[in-house]
Amino acid sequence: MDNSDDNVVESASHSKTSSNQLIQDPGRKYSVADPNNKNNFTCKFCKKVCKGGVYRLKQHLVGGFRNVTQCMECPEHVKEEVRKYMLKKASAKDHIHMNPRIQQYDDCLEIEDDDVVELNSSIPSGNSSRKSCPHPKKPKQKGPIDMFFTPNPKDVVKSRLDGKWGKQPTINEVCRKELRDKACKDIARWFYDAETAFHAASYESFHVMIEAAGRFGPGVKPPNIYELRVPLLNKEV
Repeated sequence: MDNSDDNVVESASHSKTSSNQLIQDPGRKYSVADPNNKNNFTCKFCKKVCKGGVYRLKQHLVGGFRNVTQCMECPEHVKEEVRKYMLKKASAKDHIHMNPRIQQYDDCLEIEDDDVVELNSSIPSGNSSRKSCPHPKKPKQKGPIDMFFTPNPKDVVKSRLDGKWGKQPTINEVCRKELRDKACKDIARWFYDAETAFHAASYESFHVMIEAAGRFGPGVKPPNIYELRVPLLNKEV
């Protein structure tokens, strides 16, 4: 089998996998798509029409989102199923951002089921299988401008302690809570492994450290032993 045949088989495999993932999306299972508008989905429980794509429909089923009314007729087991699916997708996105090598493949297999419809609606139809795969999403890049317009971590922590730092709006507060719980478990495990006193968590410098790591984003490389013992220590003394 030559390279062209391999590409055809691989493309067919990607297409089949993508189709299966769309079918498994609980948002599509518990809604009816509008044949005349691919961004409109009707909830099977309360018959509400969600016009922001299947992702908006899933927010409607789970509830707790600012710009979407919650479905009061959605069963608890369905709500939990959708919530777990959304959390799984959010975790998968973080994994892709931390592994750029696999991003070009995962984006074609499963970008965000919620975005596929909206992106495909603006892509011309054709026989080429490549047109069904939107351009790969890339993680947000940090540039020199961020150094000027990103608040200083120390200022953020101080404002938060003073009660002056407002709550940041979130797209998916349910998933963010789950991700925070996991992050806190990892932080706590470090305290246990390093036998660090628990009251160290009350230090302002600890909060500044967490804020700074969060500003960097996924993939931050921690300082090694040499950096801690020599260059970084010299900057503090």
